[in-house]
Amino acid sequence: MSDLTPLQDRLGYRFRDETLLQRALTHGSFLALPGQADTRSNQRLEFLGDRVLGLAAAEWLFAERGDADEGDLTSAFHPLVRKEACAHIAEKMGLEEHMRTGSIESHGAKTRLSILGDACEAVLGAIYIDGGYDAAKGVFERFWIPEADHLFYTEKDAIVTLHEWALKRFRKAPTYVTIDQSGEAHAPVFEVEVRIADIQPALGKGRSLKQARREAAEAFIKREKLRER
Repeated sequence: MSDLTPLQDRLGYRFRDETLLQRALTHGSFLALPGQADTRSNQRLEFLGDRVLGLAAAEWLFAERGDADEGDLTSAFHPLVRKEACAHIAEKMGLEEHMRTGSIESHGAKTRLSILGDACEAVLGAIYIDGGYDAAKGVFERFWIPEADHLFYTEKDAIVTLHEWALKRFRKAPTYVTIDQSGEAHAPVFEVEVRIADIQPALGKGRSLKQARREAAEAFIKREKLRER
């Protein structure tokens, strides 16, 4: 096992069971190398860490933005937990030099970003198992909060992204149509469809029209893979 002490110093957390950290840094491609068939990858820890990150981010936003409604909190939540954000934090943590993988450098930029983002979540999951939620939350506060403004700035709002793309491609802005409203008066749920030219519309739901439109725009962007162009 490589010396992970410098990494733990950067994380601000010392593992009782260091094999958890080693596993968090082990990508599935490493298992294909000779003699590594019985090694465990970081996939399960990534699954857990994703949920731990979500809770820590939601808890911080809830306390930090006391006047924000659900739609605004959701809008602020996504930039903190998206894969690109986790990859950025992984670089701040210095995870890449400790990763066990076939070769990050041999992968394309998007795959490298995904590998680093997954490892970042896996590390949070490992810390949660080793030291509990407060320990994982401490790492979130150490790395995510100082980078929050950067992460908010680099995550362009889906509505803005789609608007700019539609104008560039068709010289016409997207149209948002409310097609349904359900739920009680005090807790309505809106369903909105976004339409652009003759492309298949995309649907979004939310507790406010703003949130539903944002979700529709995000659904359109993901389906058409606009962020990958």
